This record gives sequence, structure tokens and C-alpha cells, in this order.
Amino acid sequence: MSSASQQVVFLDLVRALGVELAAWNGERMARFASYPEVPAYLEELGRNARLGLLVVDPNLETEDIERALARTGLDRFIDPLLHLLYRPEDPNPFARALREVGLEGAPERAVYVGRRLRFLVRPRWLRSHKSTTL
Repeated sequence: MSSASQQVVFLDLVRALGVELAAWNGERMARFASYPEVPAYLEELGRNARLGLLVVDPNLETEDIERALARTGLDRFIDPLLHLLYRPEDPNPFARALREVGLEGAPERAVYVGRRLRFLVRPRWLRSHKSTTL
């Protein structure tokens, strides 16, 4: 197993990767657009870690996320086994995500990039990484 597969970066789809433009009718996330710099960041991050999604949203379904990723081309960076979707009532989605990917005893091997600061873990391997941060 490579060192990149031993670390995981969980990303918040809407806060870290792009923006959901208002779509009052039709499919949820139909107008999701990624920020222009995101593909280059994900390519670099993917050299050092598996990339996944940790989305906490009461209204999204896995299919909405997969369609948005495919439409923007971001699906080539995100491990499909790491599309994790939780509801807001879940007391600790980050801890649950760690269990689901087999890192429950090693939270220092994962990091969350998004707006929910209560998930924050500062692993040593990412602090020493010299790339531009998201």
C-alpha cells in the first residue's frame, strides 16, 4: 500500500470544491460549478492522499453528488468508495467516516476540508506538505 493510500482528505462538496448556483426547479445540484483552481489542487493533493467527500446535508442524495462530480469532471479525482453522505442529526460524521474507511484508530491520517470546524484534525503528514492550501 502506498503512503498516499494511507492518508485521506475528506472534502465538503459545496464549500471546498465549488458553489451550488440557485436552482429553484429541477434536479438538486444541477447548476453546481467547481471553482477554477480546484482541479489543479485536487491533482496535487491526490499524489499524497486518497480524496473523498464528506457531505452533511439533509436534502442531498448520493446520485445528486455523483451527477455533479461527473458534470464538472471532478469525479476523476475523488475515490468513489469515499463518497460519504450524512444527515445533520448525526452527532459526529467525521468519526463515523473514519470508522467506515478503517481509520478509526488513526484520526491523524485524515483531514476534513470544509466549513464544519468541529471535524478538524491536523495530521502531521499534511502540516509538512508544501503545496498551496485550498
